[in-house]
This record gives sequence, C-alpha cells and structure tokens, in this order.
Amino acid sequence: MIRTELCNLLGIQYPIIQAGMGPFDTTDLAAAVSNAGAMGIISHYALDADQAAKMAEAIRKVKGMTKGHFGANVRVAARYSQAEEVLEAIFRERRNDEDLYNQMNLLITSAGDC
Repeated sequence: MIRTELCNLLGIQYPIIQAGMGPFDTTDLAAAVSNAGAMGIISHYALDADQAAKMAEAIRKVKGMTKGHFGANVRVAARYSQAEEVLEAIFRERRNDEDLYNQMNLLITSAGDC
C-alpha cells in the first residue's frame, strides 16, 4: 500500500483525489470514492437559483453515505455568480456539525479565480 504525507493530512488511505466534475452531480461518486479509501469530491453542479441549498443537500447526502473523508469543489468564475453563497453554505454545514467538520476537510476552487 502507498502511504504518503497527503494521506496523513487528509485522513485517506490512498493518495487519490477525485476531480470536481461540475456541472455533473457527483454525490454518489464522491461517497463511493471515499468509501474506497480515497478523497471523494462533491461537484458544484447546480446552475439555478438554489445552488447553495443544493450543495448543502449534497454534503448531507454524502455524509450519510460514507464514514470516509470527502471535500467539495466550487466554481468561482464570474459567470457562477453564486459561488460566495455556495462557499458560505459549505462553511455553515461544517460549523454546525462536529462530525462533518472532521470528515469534510478539502475545498477545491475551479473555473476561475477568487
């Protein structure tokens, strides 16, 4: 088995990080990857007015499907105008759930810069 500093840092068994694949819903994939010992990533997939609510729902779903560590990907390009609300939803979910705070420990931004 390969064990690296990255594994120790993220609490994963294998040094593999799933890519964010928005605009696709990757909640099931993220849970499966985490259950396999790697880092599953929830994609920022919604493009409608409820992006933050959908991210919060996806986080709760993945948490219910795995005991492994996972993270989220947020698209921050200007055309994704709700990126700030999505980030706030992620932080709120983590703040309000101690188990989730320890389990969800990676945030990836993509599709632009902050």
